[in-house]
Amino acid sequence: MSQERYTAALIGCGRMGATIDDEVRGRPQQYIPYSHAAGYVAADRVDLVAAADLDPEQLAAARDRYDIPRGYEDYREMIETESPDIVSVATRPGPHLDMVRYAVERGVPAIYCEKPLCRSMAEADELVSICESSNVLFNLGVNRRFIPLYRTVRQHVGDGAIGELRSITGHVGAGSTLWSHSHFADLLLFFAGDPAVEWVQAEADCDTGDVDGDRLRTDPALSMGYVRFANGIRGYLTRGSGIEFEIDGTDGKIRTTNNGLEASMRVPEGEWNLLTETSFPTPEPRSGTLGCIEELVGALDGEADTSAPVEVAAAGHEICLGWLQSQLADGRRIELPLEDRSFSVEPGDW
Repeated sequence: MSQERYTAALIGCGRMGATIDDEVRGRPQQYIPYSHAAGYVAADRVDLVAAADLDPEQLAAARDRYDIPRGYEDYREMIETESPDIVSVATRPGPHLDMVRYAVERGVPAIYCEKPLCRSMAEADELVSICESSNVLFNLGVNRRFIPLYRTVRQHVGDGAIGELRSITGHVGAGSTLWSHSHFADLLLFFAGDPAVEWVQAEADCDTGDVDGDRLRTDPALSMGYVRFANGIRGYLTRGSGIEFEIDGTDGKIRTTNNGLEASMRVPEGEWNLLTETSFPTPEPRSGTLGCIEELVGALDGEADTSAPVEVAAAGHEICLGWLQSQLADGRRIELPLEDRSFSVEPGDW
């Protein structure tokens, strides 16, 4: 096993970059470390050597909290000076494309990008092209994909524990489509095995009055989202209490409860094939942020690829944008890939 140490540099010292740990600490279903900075401090073989933020006070607070040696107001200067192995992009989505492009053009080999990935499929297409052409390693901050319980569920599904997978249903809250439901679009993809998508359909809390040209000026709450995967699997998101996912197959089902705190499996048994609870392993809870970073380290070592590479990140982004286009088209089906690549979500603070 490699013992090489890697350097990381953080762009954005706000909530996801440095402070969300205070917000979620003590919640049983939220695993510390959560922020990018805290994840690097906890990770083996990674040194967080620098951070950049336009707000000098925010930058100083993060440096003091995490003992970050150097700080910059200009992320470009930081990348040029530090030549880090990993760049974390933890800002609002508007500048993500420019930041990733700059890092890749300067030879940075690995990117940890916070979600939402960007604002449009035109931007996502460019991110895919930039990273793939330079063989850049990439992980998106969809933390549940890296949590052991969710990975155990996917492994069981892939091993045929519930027969042939038929559908995935997520009972989730009323969060905004890109900001919140990018997590859950990713889980639909993840449990389904990251297949191609044929079409999507949705209901969201917006209308054509929120549209300015190709720009949607809000990130609306999603009421219902449907995904028809090319392999025939169906994915559903619906508003509900708590965050739970049910994965249904021809020979049983697995259900995650309490935002991934636990899971159970039922399989048909007896003369009448009644669904009966059977044993399901509960792995030790662990930070998704830390798992994401450790995957990047392993990929830098050359041991394995990452779980949320740029093409998978773009696929989840396209589902969310397709849901919004469906709402704006009176709920009709929207074929993927999206025809309108310039359609973007741009609230005022993005």
